[in-house]
Amino acid sequence: MNRRMTMKKDGEVKERQRRYLDRLETLVDSIYALVIVFIVAGLPSAGNFEGDFSSAWEFLSQHSDELVTPMLGLVLIIMYWAQSNIQLGSLVSTDTTHASLVIVQVFLLLLYVYSTDFVHDFPEDNLVLAAQSVIFFLMGAVAFAAWSWAVSGRRLVSDEITDEEISIISRQMLPEPLTAFITIWFSFLGSTAWELAWLAYLPIAYLAKRVRRP
Repeated sequence: MNRRMTMKKDGEVKERQRRYLDRLETLVDSIYALVIVFIVAGLPSAGNFEGDFSSAWEFLSQHSDELVTPMLGLVLIIMYWAQSNIQLGSLVSTDTTHASLVIVQVFLLLLYVYSTDFVHDFPEDNLVLAAQSVIFFLMGAVAFAAWSWAVSGRRLVSDEITDEEISIISRQMLPEPLTAFITIWFSFLGSTAWELAWLAYLPIAYLAKRVRRP
């Protein structure tokens, strides 16, 4: 009887944790979607600038500086969203520690949205670019911490996910924060150097894919 009650209680706890995970996924997806809409809606258009433009290409070529930074942010946010879906989709439940780390990442995402106003208001301030790099680095670091906690001892991960798949997902999470860390230092050289530094993502992602644990 006691064993049956214990098993029933454990089942109820797991079911409750699964529902918490579903709610967490819904919250994360909703915020990411809203942030993407906000950034796209805030992209500069020809109406925001003085002068006549004969074509869309003329406008884009003359004001590429105002477009590159938010587009970089948009690409990174979409990549982090895709990572989040892979990570949360590999779990069967969540707990207080894991959920708290995911919420911290969401807070950092919203902090990035707040920082975009400073990019427009202070375009010559390199500290703003450095701050955005720090935010993206912390987002990646916190996401990695949440995933590491979830897969440690396979405490939250699905039985269908193999150890090799866990290793692959872990490596796939590294390029974004590592690249963001590199761009922190390039931000002090100016916006062009900062933007070009993000290209370091390509070799880092390649190496992360190629390197395998012994």
